[in-house]
Amino acid sequence: MSSELFSNVQSLQQVVDFHVKRHSVLASNLANASTPNYEVRDLVFSEEFNNAKQMLQTREGHIQSTPFTSGEVRVTTSAARSEKAGVRLERAMAKIAANKLRYEASLEIVDRRLGLLKYAATNGGM
Repeated sequence: MSSELFSNVQSLQQVVDFHVKRHSVLASNLANASTPNYEVRDLVFSEEFNNAKQMLQTREGHIQSTPFTSGEVRVTTSAARSEKAGVRLERAMAKIAANKLRYEASLEIVDRRLGLLKYAATNGGM
């Protein structure tokens, strides 16, 4: 029962961990902006990441949950040309800013979820 109670928080923790790891990869791109022939990298999740939003299946009619898989680092190339795209500062900074917003939103969701669990555990604060 306790594993079911905290399963959503554990999934959210994995989302937070993903954004921390992705920040390191994106910061590496920015640090190597002036490196010749540097290949831009990004951390991506596989299809399971999109499906991980599903709810825990506690009854037969419920949607089945899928576990997270680890992220993988991919090298990105420019679609418009065959050579390496290189680091574009504006794009790199925008990705870092977007990742930061997602990280902070994930932390807020975890905080609220834990707050609800605390509220329930203390019988409504009584």
